[in-house]
Amino acid sequence: MLRDLTGAPAGEVGAERARVATEGAGARLLALQAPDGRWGGAAWNRGWDSTMHVLSLLREMGLDPESSEARRAVGLVRDRVTWQGCGPQEADDNPFFAGEVEPCINGQVAASGAYFGQDVRGIVDRLIAEQLPDGGWNCEAANGSARSSFNTTICVLEALLEYERAVRSRPAVTEARIRGQEYLLERRLFRRRSTGEVIERDRKGDAVWTRFAFPTWWHYDVLRGLDYLRRARVAPDEPVAEAIDLMVSKRDDDGRWPLETQYPGKMPVETDEGEGRPSRWNTLRALRVLDWYSARDERPTRVFRCHRVLRHTPQRVFEAFAKPELLARWWGPDGFTNTFEVFEFRVGGRWKLVMHGPNGSHHPNESVFLELKAPSAVVIHHVSAPRYVLRVTLATCAGGTAIEWAQEFEDGAVADRIRHIAEPANEQNLNRLQAVLAGEES
Repeated sequence: MLRDLTGAPAGEVGAERARVATEGAGARLLALQAPDGRWGGAAWNRGWDSTMHVLSLLREMGLDPESSEARRAVGLVRDRVTWQGCGPQEADDNPFFAGEVEPCINGQVAASGAYFGQDVRGIVDRLIAEQLPDGGWNCEAANGSARSSFNTTICVLEALLEYERAVRSRPAVTEARIRGQEYLLERRLFRRRSTGEVIERDRKGDAVWTRFAFPTWWHYDVLRGLDYLRRARVAPDEPVAEAIDLMVSKRDDDGRWPLETQYPGKMPVETDEGEGRPSRWNTLRALRVLDWYSARDERPTRVFRCHRVLRHTPQRVFEAFAKPELLARWWGPDGFTNTFEVFEFRVGGRWKLVMHGPNGSHHPNESVFLELKAPSAVVIHHVSAPRYVLRVTLATCAGGTAIEWAQEFEDGAVADRIRHIAEPANEQNLNRLQAVLAGEES
């Protein structure tokens, strides 16, 4: 909430996030893990208290994957938990993060695995191969179904998005995810494509998609679909307007959203006060969606921001800017390399380089260092086109260093024109920085 709704600084967000492991429901969930790595005695069950379900809850709660508590808990799962007795016999010996056979279950496993830094490429490759011609997924495809399911599709989409965020994006992953989200958008999140009528109930689970639940588990509902589109940074255009109106209609006089549905089963911890009562989780998700949707009316911003918590000291992160041999290894989007011609790391110093694209292109760049404060700030003025100022701030937090990256363009029209390139490039830059720092310590 601090990050998405109040615009709090990255250091404050990191400090609040660290509390998930030590206080409240997050700490109670971690304490329930057995020595064999499992929760509820199973990799998966129908009661919502299994290993898969608890990891999903911890991900939703924002447990810092780099925290010692998360690394210990997830390490036990990785090293000790299999699918023995929890799925088809062919998956009995599979390690937990190798998944089983159903895409709705594998989607939930992969989403948590990617979030917590585990190798889920095998699951992701399998999910891509299982995509149906209409763009979605269905657990019943193995039984001959050729039509996708909203339930399965949303589970897979969340997994692919989490994987893209955690790992350098592969074209096949992005392409599959975009096709899958188009499946939702073509149906306006809750209508039949063939007739346009509202899909009132899920045929498999009898759930009402216009009633909002938390946790959702394998079930789809309109709020879950909207929240995925927000996280995927999909432009909030006309196809979602009706779904937004539905969501807004459920807000009470106090500005909160109720828990309309609670799926039967054993919860490991209670997350809300009960069905029909105001829900902190539905309210948080709905407010995030409203914030995303309202941005459609704002003028294009000239500032692109991204945040990250790096498991290194501010001094180490600052060195990755100050040392040209390190900076050259991570600067720029995926696939780019650099040749430095001038590098004067001092206030007023010049930085002249050529960036070499993966397609053989060459891009001369020139900047001036406006501000250098070791180990807390680097401000760079990019004086060649497109002109911008990059402000990087580093702050100590519980997980290591909270880095805030703000790229402000001089021309708003230029910023809007290259947004689709600049925003993912900034995220890739931070991914590469993180990888270089990790390599230096290994």
